[in-house]
Amino acid sequence: MTRSLALRLPDTADGQAWINQFDALDRELARQLLESLVLVSSLEFERRLISLLASTAQGAAGPTAFFAAREWDGAGPYLMEDEEADAVGPGGDIGSEGRVAAIIRGLCRTHSSQLLNHPSIRQMLDVKCRLIVLVDDFVGSGQRIAEFHAALWANRTIRSWHSFGWIKFALVAYSATDRGRARVSRLLDLEPQLVRGCPTFQELPVTRPERAALMAALKRYAKRTDSPGIPLRYDNTGSVLVFEHGCADNVPPVFWAKAGSGKIWKPLFPKRSVLPGAASAFPAEFGVPSASAVLQGAGQGRLATSGALSRRGAIGETILVLLGLVAKRVRKRSALAHATGLTIEECTKIIERCISWRLLTPALRITDRGHAELDYARRKRSGAATLPTLGSDEYYPKQLRGSGHG
Repeated sequence: MTRSLALRLPDTADGQAWINQFDALDRELARQLLESLVLVSSLEFERRLISLLASTAQGAAGPTAFFAAREWDGAGPYLMEDEEADAVGPGGDIGSEGRVAAIIRGLCRTHSSQLLNHPSIRQMLDVKCRLIVLVDDFVGSGQRIAEFHAALWANRTIRSWHSFGWIKFALVAYSATDRGRARVSRLLDLEPQLVRGCPTFQELPVTRPERAALMAALKRYAKRTDSPGIPLRYDNTGSVLVFEHGCADNVPPVFWAKAGSGKIWKPLFPKRSVLPGAASAFPAEFGVPSASAVLQGAGQGRLATSGALSRRGAIGETILVLLGLVAKRVRKRSALAHATGLTIEECTKIIERCISWRLLTPALRITDRGHAELDYARRKRSGAATLPTLGSDEYYPKQLRGSGHG
């Protein structure tokens, strides 16, 4: 995990031009808004999605069929008896649907007997397909997934196979809102598989006054766009996630909406497209600010300057960050994953470890033992120390150290 974020975006020519549209007193806020965005490069998106698709297929009872979720107007059947399904369709969005379809195509080439790329009914029958996976980059309201699932479900052969328990439906996506995830879960047989939760401006690991100032700026400057009434988009999501292949529409409109009538405004991501100037700021690997910066922003100043951060290795550092955030009432797993730069799976494993060590409760509240661990870390001064091997898994909280660990 690389601990660096989109700090270059405000320094690009496009970023500077966007910031300069703000009133002089608000330009530091504008810079902070850009620095808060989570930029997902094409390399990061592809690598993580392929890994999750492969692991999902490995857990299936038989061959797996992959379909890129796409808009479907219901005009005629989607699945055909002998023809492969259309992955994108006429005029499809090459930025989103095309990217996902290309990933599916590349993955299925490597295991063509077990992994099926938008197959026909006949192809699924011939190999006794057992799992149908809908694939998307981002699930917002869940409407697109619901409509696409209905297009597949309209085929009576699919309904018959499902009624006999011969096939199951699953979803793999890079990210999803809580509402979208809950909605599509009702259509699936398996829990949706996500690389990351949907990080939002409401969940940024900063102090309440700083968060309030950022939210106020989003609402104030949305009035200069053609979307003044929905400054945080649907359900007040306010996502900070931006893909290199396109900006999701749950990101606040100040970043992508055009100027309102009689207003002057130039979006950074026009029509939710990432232009070359902004694309240059996307890091090859997903990253977050340093642990000390995250803790400082969350109001854990003493912990942020503690020498304990540099003495416990990557896992130990992450545990201290998690404990520090939970102590400040950050309890949502997607928010914790965002702050630490971990995937949902990685973050869950570390949270479970903290629970087993009785540093956290299952409800993600910090225990007395967890508070004691933070107090111990705060007393450690910065300074030279023998560093453990980078990425070492040998982290032992103070409360659990015996003669062999300390």
